[in-house]
Amino acid sequence: MTYSARRWAAELEFAREPHSGDLVKLSLVEKSVLRALAELENRHEGCAWPSLKQLMTITGGSRNTVRRGLDRLQELGLIQVFEKPTPTSSTRYVLHVPERYRLADDAWSEANAERARNGRGLQLTHRST
Repeated sequence: MTYSARRWAAELEFAREPHSGDLVKLSLVEKSVLRALAELENRHEGCAWPSLKQLMTITGGSRNTVRRGLDRLQELGLIQVFEKPTPTSSTRYVLHVPERYRLADDAWSEANAERARNGRGLQLTHRST
């Protein structure tokens, strides 16, 4: 978990609709799924990789409800979803946490610098909605 992602997810109430630019309030489902992803974000990897079942347990939502929440978060540009590269690996979720939150998170900044030094980037395949 990262402080910056948790803080951002806790404070976020509205997002911009990508097509119209309208400000929309996040639903309880969207907020719940985003907060779960933020709790599970790994600072060393720069993403979260929970199973749908794990997200269902944390949020109390059904498979379809969690899936709708993930789809909507991606549509709003708050997360990016990368499908499993192999059958035994996990779907990865990258949270688009604003830089101002990341800059206030020393542990994230340190881990991000380490990833850059080691050339460890995310080798993932993007899932379109």
